[in-house]
Amino acid sequence: MSNDDEPLPVDSSLALGKFDASFESVADMDERKPVGNCSEIPWARICSLEYYDDEASIWAPMGTGWIAAPRLVVTAGHCLFHPKRTTERLTKIRVIPGRHEGDFPFGCQESTEFKAAWEELGVEKDDRHDYGAIFVPKPWPKRLGRFRQMKVADPNELIGQKVNVGGYPGDFKLGLGQKQYRHADVVTRVADGRVFYKTDSSKGQSGSPIFVVQYPGDDPQVVGIHSDGFAKDAAEGEKVNSGPLLAQDVAGQIIAWQEKASIIFPDVPDQPPKPTGPDNGRPKKKRKGLFAWFGKGRDSANA
Repeated sequence: MSNDDEPLPVDSSLALGKFDASFESVADMDERKPVGNCSEIPWARICSLEYYDDEASIWAPMGTGWIAAPRLVVTAGHCLFHPKRTTERLTKIRVIPGRHEGDFPFGCQESTEFKAAWEELGVEKDDRHDYGAIFVPKPWPKRLGRFRQMKVADPNELIGQKVNVGGYPGDFKLGLGQKQYRHADVVTRVADGRVFYKTDSSKGQSGSPIFVVQYPGDDPQVVGIHSDGFAKDAAEGEKVNSGPLLAQDVAGQIIAWQEKASIIFPDVPDQPPKPTGPDNGRPKKKRKGLFAWFGKGRDSANA
């Protein structure tokens, strides 16, 4: 068995759906913690996203995504557009699963093929359709696997369950989009095709998977896609995050994108990207260009 086929270890400290009696939520405090080992499942399947800044000639952080298929990464739809010129589509995105600062344990891939759900479906841009797809040329290593989607017969069954969120916040103190952070808390409500939950987040975490683990050792299952910070349509006084629920239509679109991924890159050899070390050829002299990404606005506006 090659290294690419060897299964990755699973983090045993995940909050468990309705069955984690030891978990306690503390309101109005940022309880995010850095991920201890980004090469463990599920954190290895969560990706740091960067866009190519033509003006500064560097890669700049812009969001989070998660592996849904060997050549498909799902993120928030608004992450596919320029963080300041929000109607301008990005030209190129770099995807880095399991990143920890300059360490890319599973390599990275660049893509010019991506699309927001509202573009794909020809509908109006709104919060319910704020999810999108990034198609990568090569399949990721087999041992990474993929996030599975949770089939929920009644969305209201999620209320009160504990969900996990992992992503790459852009805060200065949290690593400028180069370190993965995690948090878990309860779902407060489900409405209008969106799931609302109390987990902490900030710019850069848009596109993060909202996932549930019911029992120890279970495979994490995604129930939504983080896209909003302090939700503007939340109930009065309710300080929660939110994102599109993986309802039947959203799940169906992701499946359609999985099939499309292999069609977009039919002639690319099935060789996974190579891991790279701390340097990774990042342009050191222009690091201040990273700061151009950070500006004012809601969490979901500049992901």
